[in-house]
Amino acid sequence: PHIRMAAQISPGPIESLFYLWPENLGVDARAWMRAHLAGGRLTESRITYRWPPLGPAAVAPGVPREQMSIAISGEGVALAGVAPSGLVVAPKALLNVTDTSLELAMPTAELTIAGTKPLGLRQLRFEIDDIWRPDLTGNLAATIDGPLRSAARFVMSKTTLRPHIAERVEAVAAKAGGQVTGKLQLALPLDGRSLSEPRPTGEIRITGARLPNIAPGHNLSGGRLDITLAEKVVTARGDLLIDGVAAKLDWHHVYDADRARQPPIRLRANLDETDRDKLGININHILRGILQVEILIAERQDGTYRTEARVDAKKAQISVESLAWVKPAGGDTLIDFEVVPDQANGVALEKLRIAGDGIAIQGRAMLDRKFALRAFEFPSFSIDRVTRLSLSGRLAKSNVWRVDVKGQTYEGSSLFRSLFNAGQVKGGLNVEDSKQPGVDLQAEIKTVLG
Repeated sequence: PHIRMAAQISPGPIESLFYLWPENLGVDARAWMRAHLAGGRLTESRITYRWPPLGPAAVAPGVPREQMSIAISGEGVALAGVAPSGLVVAPKALLNVTDTSLELAMPTAELTIAGTKPLGLRQLRFEIDDIWRPDLTGNLAATIDGPLRSAARFVMSKTTLRPHIAERVEAVAAKAGGQVTGKLQLALPLDGRSLSEPRPTGEIRITGARLPNIAPGHNLSGGRLDITLAEKVVTARGDLLIDGVAAKLDWHHVYDADRARQPPIRLRANLDETDRDKLGININHILRGILQVEILIAERQDGTYRTEARVDAKKAQISVESLAWVKPAGGDTLIDFEVVPDQANGVALEKLRIAGDGIAIQGRAMLDRKFALRAFEFPSFSIDRVTRLSLSGRLAKSNVWRVDVKGQTYEGSSLFRSLFNAGQVKGGLNVEDSKQPGVDLQAEIKTVLG
């Protein structure tokens, strides 16, 4: 014997599905509907059922051979639980069930999470391959478009990050501004389970990114970021404006790696005098020209961060007024150091090294909270093949540098020449600028050449 049934359901409230849906179709389907269908109206519904299903030889051309087919369309459909305290509302929705597979399509929709503005969803598709599996899981895909805060809240609600990372991302997202566009795919459990590692995949672009106080005293004033969410790693690359200064970001987060094994965040920028002034880096009386800067921020196992800087000063001119010495632009000169925050005084530049043609300097420097140089210690200071000195200095409240110089040898020909050109140091840097501090130099040098 054969059974064939066809039915059409009249338009009505979407709650009708709670009673009309076949009780044995799907795992706890009615319970899921009661928990997640928050509103809407059915506009058209058709159901066909055939038993037993027809074999290939029994099907005439153009006649479907599915055992079961359900097509339900609705308007103003609201789904709850897609995100914590979130609601998806779609002007139109279409549900198709064919034998064991299910597909829900929404051409346009909006996701609203408590405390955020709506996030636009387009071409939303939700698919289940086998509605009879006890561990029922669906696959969600959509194009998103909307505020950065809303997108971040949704992605973070579905992503397993280490708690300290998740807290920081959410704290940043709460203050950030910008727009997000992109495509996301996500596996969602439908049987009350929580996936151990739910990980959205897809590609997202952030434009007009803004974030106050991205670092103490500095603001992210614009930028574009391209974020790729993969199964094992998240990457972010793009161009930023920090206090109006252009920089490039490169960041990777490996889901299964511990803190100490995460790749560092990389920031790169080319800083001229104007850029350094914008950032409050008050070193233009020492440096002229472009610095190629790379900053690496890496997390330690204890949750603190290590910040290192690498600076290519090949295109810059460096001067040390008190020694009447200038390194002209050109020639390889590399500067690297570790940035260590000092809550009381500002920032310390530890393990500071300057290396180049005939230059070998090692020590540390201290900056105040406005990133102005306030003290330095260079136990090893060589600016040519002859000079071997140690330098230390501190800026007094009277705006005068107290500098102590000690050593075995100093090649002083440039100093002697400068005495015949008062107010100038070789290279054209004016040392009588009234805005610059004075110098009180005490030197103990065994041999001075020149």
